[in-house]
Amino acid sequence: MQALTEPLRRVAKITETIKSVASAPANEEAQTVVVAEPAIPALLWFATYPAGYMIMFGGAVVLSLFLMASGNLIYERIIHAMPTLTDKKKALRLLYAVEREVSGYLFTLTAINAGVGAAIGLGLWAIGMSNPLLWGLLAFVLNFIPYAGPLTGACLAAVSAVVTFPSLGYALLAPAIYTMVVTIENQLVSPYVLSRRLEINSVAILLAFAFFAWIWGIGGIIVSVPLLVTLRVFALHVERLRPVGDFLSESSPAILSEDSSRPAAQSSVQM
Repeated sequence: MQALTEPLRRVAKITETIKSVASAPANEEAQTVVVAEPAIPALLWFATYPAGYMIMFGGAVVLSLFLMASGNLIYERIIHAMPTLTDKKKALRLLYAVEREVSGYLFTLTAINAGVGAAIGLGLWAIGMSNPLLWGLLAFVLNFIPYAGPLTGACLAAVSAVVTFPSLGYALLAPAIYTMVVTIENQLVSPYVLSRRLEINSVAILLAFAFFAWIWGIGGIIVSVPLLVTLRVFALHVERLRPVGDFLSESSPAILSEDSSRPAAQSSVQM
């Protein structure tokens, strides 16, 4: 929230300065208020922005290692906290469902990124680009980073193609192929496959992308779908949250069952 509150703090400071000048005695000379924006903090922000994400990534890796080393400790503590045997069974089913759904999402995302890397590698190989296998591997890795990863890959492909090919028009084929493959994956393949594999409607996935990107930026986009999957599993296992689970699902079983029962009910009334 610091990025949002800092401009408001500056406006408040300028307002206080203007008030103090306006309330000065009339016989004093008017003061000139000059607001200067230093360039060094902006440069420091651009320099520390990637470093902040690297620190968060390192912390996530360390946390993951500790979680894997703990084994089933978290599961045991959650189940032990449940008061009755029924609640313990429900909590265990919920944990297994979350694990299964999130693992399925990660596997699907890895398969999609592998397909993107293979398509980009074959496309660059077809136009005579050097090291197509390396470009395919690079596209596979960068595609895990939403927006910034594909943009970086397309820029690198453009620079390498300009150096490799003698004609500028022919060199533009490399970034064009990269951009076309990534665009098809982002706009068509990923929403369709993820909605089918996770049984979550594509509108909810796009809304999750937009919401968590607004809150956390690139990091929010990365964790948006796992959080959405976890929310859907919780909602389907908790009776009061079941309408939320039905909203996130690809189809609503309650509505379908109600619609399917209407013809039978109407026929019985007519009889």
